[in-house]
Amino acid sequence: MRTARRTPRSLAFTGLLENDQVSGLPHVYSARSLIPAKFTGIKVQLLNWEKRSQIVPKDTDLGKVHAAEIVEEVATVEENLRKRLSPLERDAVSKMMDKMPEDMRKEQRRNVRDLLAK
Repeated sequence: MRTARRTPRSLAFTGLLENDQVSGLPHVYSARSLIPAKFTGIKVQLLNWEKRSQIVPKDTDLGKVHAAEIVEEVATVEENLRKRLSPLERDAVSKMMDKMPEDMRKEQRRNVRDLLAK
């Protein structure tokens, strides 16, 4: 991915790199990636469909980066539960969540709770 020379006026922005074939490298494709708002140290996943290893030279054009807007999640699952479930439904979800394995990650718990609420 080539970047323009930085000037005091240039601003880093969050962008979206669409998946596409990497120019100049046969059978190498970039994965759709959310590019952070910074100038260095950006990592992009690539897929090498070739049977041999390939080196991606510095300044290789990986494709067009489109500006992306990051949207904050407004309501948490717990807030949604309180708003759309009756007290009996909330109690049932809580009882089922109490029976879930304790070694579940926080994200897994949130996903299960959301699924039960739906």
